[in-house]
Amino acid sequence: KTSFFVLLDDDFLFTKKTDISLLLNNIVEMNADIVGGVCIDFGFKKRIYDGVYSVSNGILNLIISDRKDVIRKVDFCLNFFIAKTEAIIKCPWDNNIKIHREHDDFFIRAKDMGLVVYHNDLVEIEHHPSTNKKYINSRRIFDIYEQYFNEKHQVKERYILGKPTTIKY
Repeated sequence: KTSFFVLLDDDFLFTKKTDISLLLNNIVEMNADIVGGVCIDFGFKKRIYDGVYSVSNGILNLIISDRKDVIRKVDFCLNFFIAKTEAIIKCPWDNNIKIHREHDDFFIRAKDMGLVVYHNDLVEIEHHPSTNKKYINSRRIFDIYEQYFNEKHQVKERYILGKPTTIKY
């Protein structure tokens, strides 16, 4: 019901560097649909996961950004972003993918729809994932989602930074 919303995982924590108003300003100033921030794993390790996708002839290429721009245009960012509600309503998450590849599926479709995505290195959130073994094991049922994703996007091979990665199921 609001013009904008913030998406983040349940194991993220706000810090002094979690400046949602800066992300909102970026959306307005750049006429973006989505602006994401930085994730700091366990409060000390910066996770770099923003860049560009291409899907062509059965090959999914994922190029992680190596640009040093503080604010950069990308095809995807982490699951920590602010977005225009009206843009996301047109590109909802696929409920057939519960874990593993739901993120890639969303951003590939968002790119195809022409949604404008930026990443801002100045805004951070901390990620403190569960170390509970039962929880971790419950999230490892990737095969059915991997297969669904690959069939949906006609992916036969996947490359990250030019290196092949395994597709299994």
